[in-house]
Amino acid sequence: MLCVLTLIVAAQLQAWPVEVSVEGGQTVTFTAADLAGLPRLDVRATEGGQPHTFSGVRVSAVLERAGVKFGRSLRGPALAQYLLAEGRDGYRVVYSLAEFDSAFAEQAAILADQMDGAPLTTEDGPWRLILTREKRGARWVRQVSALRVRTAP
Repeated sequence: MLCVLTLIVAAQLQAWPVEVSVEGGQTVTFTAADLAGLPRLDVRATEGGQPHTFSGVRVSAVLERAGVKFGRSLRGPALAQYLLAEGRDGYRVVYSLAEFDSAFAEQAAILADQMDGAPLTTEDGPWRLILTREKRGARWVRQVSALRVRTAP
């Protein structure tokens, strides 16, 4: 049974890419294979009062592959940039781009595909945006389908 479930989840990962678009720049579609090529990170975070280990890739690494600049480039007018994360279910959350830069924030932000060593369920995944220092999970986006970098007017 576990083997069948693994095959189903693997098929979903391939079928549900993540589109990353950068205002004034490019749009890149990331497949599971593309994301598998990025360094993985395991993080501990609490959901529903229970600690869990989530595994995935840093959101900043995905954004950098799409042309977003962090570090010394993220200053002045660039601080008006934000990330709109969208889930397949229509859920949307806005974050300051600085939240994903280690020079600004101590929390880890990952695009997770596993929880406690198992693939995410179809309800949560195949991709879920996790921020480790959040007190509530309301800004964790399930079924991530798009990451859009924009600049506030």
